[in-house]
Amino acid sequence: NTITLTVSNSCYVGTEELVYDLLGDCSDCEEIASATLTSNNDDDDIECDEDIKVKIDFGTDVLAPVELIMTDKDGNDEFIGMTPTVSTPATAIDLTTDKFSQWEVNITRDGALNWVDVSSDNTITLTVSNSCYVGTEELVYDLLGDCADSSTATATVSYQVRSTDLVTYVTQTPDNYGKVYCGDVLKFNVTLPTSHNGSVHLKLAYSDGTNDDNSLVPVGGLPTADWTIDGISLAEGKYGDVATLIILDYTTLDEEVLPSDLVLDYQEGLGCIDDCDEITSAILTSNNDDDDIECDEDINVTVDFNTDVLAPVKLNMTDSFGNIAFIEMTPVTSTPSSSIDFTIDKFSEWEVNISKAEETEWSFYSDIDLSSDNTVKLTVSNSCYTGSEEIIVDLIDCIDESLTTSSTIYNIGVNASSSSDYSMNGNDLNGTVTGNDPSLTFNVGDTINFNVDSPGHPFYLKTSPGTGIGDLISGVTNNGATEDTVTWIPSSPGTFYYQCSLHSAMTGTITIL
Repeated sequence: NTITLTVSNSCYVGTEELVYDLLGDCSDCEEIASATLTSNNDDDDIECDEDIKVKIDFGTDVLAPVELIMTDKDGNDEFIGMTPTVSTPATAIDLTTDKFSQWEVNITRDGALNWVDVSSDNTITLTVSNSCYVGTEELVYDLLGDCADSSTATATVSYQVRSTDLVTYVTQTPDNYGKVYCGDVLKFNVTLPTSHNGSVHLKLAYSDGTNDDNSLVPVGGLPTADWTIDGISLAEGKYGDVATLIILDYTTLDEEVLPSDLVLDYQEGLGCIDDCDEITSAILTSNNDDDDIECDEDINVTVDFNTDVLAPVKLNMTDSFGNIAFIEMTPVTSTPSSSIDFTIDKFSEWEVNISKAEETEWSFYSDIDLSSDNTVKLTVSNSCYTGSEEIIVDLIDCIDESLTTSSTIYNIGVNASSSSDYSMNGNDLNGTVTGNDPSLTFNVGDTINFNVDSPGHPFYLKTSPGTGIGDLISGVTNNGATEDTVTWIPSSPGTFYYQCSLHSAMTGTITIL
């Protein structure tokens, strides 16, 4: 190669230059014009379960690195380091000084190598690179089958959301699952079927064929099955669109579409005000005559922006422990709600009624602490509003019969030896619990600890049976665990379910009296 050196400066427009030829590759080797590239493959095809050992013989000793280059028919490349073919232990080799003539690497299509595209109808070309070698010997293989088996189960995914100007993420509620508004920032938690050291990406595929590709971060040390990413926002110009979530596992290159209840629905116009003037102040009031909220007290909170804004307008409730809840506010208008189109109709005044005694208004949205000696700060969020007006109220003891009735702590072991049943061992209200997928019975207020040890079978408590992670019961700790304790204190009677998110047969009923 040849290098030309020139100089630039704002006062200098000359063209003086120095021209140098570059000699060699700085590795003190003679250029190798040809080498022998072989493998133990007996045909030109690679099956799903086939291991192939690729070898290169340079005919002379060379220094590391020696890399196998894998190129698919779309031009995508991957580089894999080769190791010297010697009996000397790897710990006794200094690859910075020791040279070797023969090098090798073992590749497997369904293993832990970073294949570019391992689907069928693809072709892989194998070549070798080294600083002394400029030859073009290659091996070309066709890929057979799509290597689809039970090991490629769909990843388990949950997400949390925080609204404009808030820094704490909260888990989205079932009735609002999948809806994303302007200003919302998302955090995704992904659990893969197996642990590995690979690269995992989250792709948001929009209906117009475009997509956003985001690298996930491993949770804890590698290898791990748990990955996460936060700070994901709505792509520019995607208002009113729908985005399908796809997990790309670049270790095995299995591309899996997530359950339909995790499709993100960017509802047209909801908070998506591109041309609004930023509102720097608003009037936030309530009909509360002091700074306390009694047990039986309803409070009507109103905000007046002094200019019309689009939905959503949310009341943000933050307690002294940092827990956050969001409640949708409604416009103050005489127009019936059935006649309002929230994608285009704007209003200046918005309100919401909250009651400490109505648990569904509070803990259903998050873990707001309703006990005394807690303080709740009320603020308002909207895509045009960045003000910080707030109302702070103290909570007065709210203990009623439903909270003071006697309760019992139950512990139930949960195992899974197949994808057909959960095996349980413990106690419920009726006595001893044992066997496969038993029906369970408890009282409202009981503490139920499911001690889960079922790798590959996420254990969810749900309001309706079925795979996926929709219809989740709110207030459950570690819902979806495979090796942890799932804890639930039911607050209302009814029929509920435990369910593996991946296998429909692994389910049972829970009756709360």
